[in-house]
Amino acid sequence: MRQAKSLAWVVVVCLFCAVGVPAQQSGAATDLTSNAAAGSSVPRLVSFSGAVKDAAGKPLTGPVDIHFAIYENFDGIEPLWFETQTVEVDAQGRFTALLGAMRPEGLPLALFTTGKARWLEVLVEGGATMPRVLLVSVPYAFKAGDAETLGGKPATAYVASDQLKDQVRSEMTQQLANPTIGLRSLEMMVTNPASTPQAITETNPSTFTCATSGTCVGVTQSGTGTPLLASSTAASAVVAALRGEAASTAGSGVLGWAKATTGTAVGVKGQTDSTGGMGIYGLATAATGTTFGVRGDVLSPSGRGVYGNATAGTGVTYGVLGIAASTSGIGLAGQATAVTGATVGIRAVTQSPTSTAAIFDNLGGGKLLSAHTTGFVEKFSVDGSGNLTAGGSVTIAGSLSLSGYINAGLLIQPNATSPNIIGGYSGNGITPGVVGATIGGGGTGGLINRATDDYGTVGGGQNNQAGDNAGTTDDSRFGTVAGGANNTASGSAATIAGGYGNAASGDYAALGGGLGNIASGGNSTVAGGQTNQATNTLATVGGGWVNTASGLSATIPGGTDNSASGDYSFAAGHGAVAQHEGAFVWRDAPAGSLFSSTAANQFLIRAAGGVGIYALTPPGPLPAQFTVSSSGGYSLPQVEINHRFGGDFTRLRFSAAGTTNIWDVAAFNTAGGRLLNFWAGSSAGGGADVMSLRPDDATNLLVMSNGARLTAGGAWTDMSDRNAKTNFAPVDGREILERLAEIPIQRWSYRAEPGSIRHLGPMAQDFYAAFGLGEDDKHIATVDEGGVALAGVQALYRLSLRKDAEIKELKDAASRKEAQTQALAEQNRKLAQEVEDLRKAQLVMQGVVARLARRESGSAGVQTSSATSAAQAAKSRPRTTLAKAQL
Repeated sequence: MRQAKSLAWVVVVCLFCAVGVPAQQSGAATDLTSNAAAGSSVPRLVSFSGAVKDAAGKPLTGPVDIHFAIYENFDGIEPLWFETQTVEVDAQGRFTALLGAMRPEGLPLALFTTGKARWLEVLVEGGATMPRVLLVSVPYAFKAGDAETLGGKPATAYVASDQLKDQVRSEMTQQLANPTIGLRSLEMMVTNPASTPQAITETNPSTFTCATSGTCVGVTQSGTGTPLLASSTAASAVVAALRGEAASTAGSGVLGWAKATTGTAVGVKGQTDSTGGMGIYGLATAATGTTFGVRGDVLSPSGRGVYGNATAGTGVTYGVLGIAASTSGIGLAGQATAVTGATVGIRAVTQSPTSTAAIFDNLGGGKLLSAHTTGFVEKFSVDGSGNLTAGGSVTIAGSLSLSGYINAGLLIQPNATSPNIIGGYSGNGITPGVVGATIGGGGTGGLINRATDDYGTVGGGQNNQAGDNAGTTDDSRFGTVAGGANNTASGSAATIAGGYGNAASGDYAALGGGLGNIASGGNSTVAGGQTNQATNTLATVGGGWVNTASGLSATIPGGTDNSASGDYSFAAGHGAVAQHEGAFVWRDAPAGSLFSSTAANQFLIRAAGGVGIYALTPPGPLPAQFTVSSSGGYSLPQVEINHRFGGDFTRLRFSAAGTTNIWDVAAFNTAGGRLLNFWAGSSAGGGADVMSLRPDDATNLLVMSNGARLTAGGAWTDMSDRNAKTNFAPVDGREILERLAEIPIQRWSYRAEPGSIRHLGPMAQDFYAAFGLGEDDKHIATVDEGGVALAGVQALYRLSLRKDAEIKELKDAASRKEAQTQALAEQNRKLAQEVEDLRKAQLVMQGVVARLARRESGSAGVQTSSATSAAQAAKSRPRTTLAKAQL
């Protein structure tokens, strides 16, 4: 639309004649401007400035297509001129255009030279038409081009006043200098003319003015000729050879007086030889008083009170023209004063078989004819509407053709085709020229019934009309209004059964009744209700209030404030708007905003209480906005969506107001088996599957768009491709283990599950505080739990390897210690053996020493000292050996 497709905009009008053309206008405007500057003083362009805004009140910008049209009336239908221009709009929504710039000749000159009002209509492409603007003075400067001439000639073609005076003065001087010419001119002016009348050839009429109470101009003829002859030689146009005017209330416009008391003298004679002329024409223009168009008095028994003779063979001539401006004057009066004899006041005689002896026109709407007897008592009259009133009985010797009312209640209008019949109020009427029409009755003063087209029928009621009253009588035939009041059946064969203020203007339209309903589309129908409209062909409104079916074959069964503007659309309920072709819109009763279709062939239902499809009566309020209830069974699913084309998806689509996002649940049969896809995209185009269920896939039952899968065997597989990851960073396994050691690992149950179902793991708050992984502290991703576990396993593995190395090192050290211990033990054993051997040797030595001592005990001093030193030396040697062994 232009959704309608409906723009709000503001136009500030500034109109003035312009010669220059903006750069954005077409070449035609440039040619027109240059031509105007070169050969015409009146430019043929009109500048127009305005501003446009969108429905939100924001200015439009950029190039915008705008339609301009000029009309004769505010509500005229056919434009006098139109064109479309593409204009540049600035940031404030303002633009300027030159009307007429799209054609080399510009605006037609005749648009503004008639002096009539002109209305400008502006329509922005795709928007609503705004109220028309009355063009004021400046565009009528086109008329200035005509003002430069006089009678189509320039002012230089005429003689100036000073020049004219000089020429007249020179001419008069020359004539007076010539005795013959000067005397003759004076004779024509102040004395009797010569025997041969001289023609007056001046182009301007002569005017005689006098203040005397006598005769201003007197013409006396002593011969047998004509004292005064006024002749008009024009073969056409309304002219008068002789015209007399009298301003006095007792004066005579023309007085013809035949003084002879015998013979065939004529006071005034009117004669015409034209087939369309009038021998005598009298016109009394005063609206009041006893006026006479023509009055002629004659005293001679064979004279003529008025005699007019117009001898022209063509043209609208008058033998006698009588005009009385007095409120009591008489345009034409014929009076026979003789009290005996077969006298005639006024007699009209014609010779042509197609002529009319007398015509009576009363332009003021009064009586056409009034007949009086002695004492001026009216006995017979015909009023301005053609109504005849007779004071006595009417005697008919031949066939009776009735063209008036019978007993003031029935009028028969005969014609050669089919008579008209008018019943009821005397003011009820059938348009002249209509045939076969009937008004059964009804009507009253100011509220008459009318039949304006052939074979129209009004049964009764008040102020009803059959026909369109458009001037022709056969364009809306067979219209019927059965009754009611203020109803109009103006379409051909249109019918209104009754009601009040209804209009059936479409051909073959039918309107049952109601109040203020309109059936303007061809073959349209409004059954009843109030303020309903069926404005397009075959449109139907069943009833209700303020409903409009404006689309082709659109239907509104009833309700309130519904609109079906799309072709073949349907709207019902309260405030339903089916504005697209084939749309079906039903809206519930609560008040609020309208419920409208947004695309062709939609089926829309708004129901605040929910939409239900039940096999039986619902037990109460619906449990959801849309409820389907059936008898069930595999063969009777509650809802089935079946795509007619096997090569396409069967879709269940979800969307939300205010966004272009859409979600589809789509089923599809492929060569590999069945698919159920969950798809996310945009109404503007583009999208992708988020999840795909594949019951026939031997590998994966569920495939996610991010690469995660549920295998056919039941294993969940996460997406972990290196190419799908970023922001890599190393981790400290020992730190992970230390943090993990601080996290409570508990058994627990979900609140939504029975308490008998138990789980094991950390809390998301503790996990997020420890590691900062995942989107928030309410969830734990399985990949993060696994990652922490793997990092911990790696750390434990590294610790294990380190411990194993340390243990081996300790074992090796222990082995070395044991070998050293064994070596020391062997050394100790050997030393002990050596000590034992030494001890034994010592014992032996002690025995030896003892024996020696005893042997030598008897020796004196030196021998004792020698023995003692030897014994001490023997004791000291074993100690030295033991010490070495211990080292």
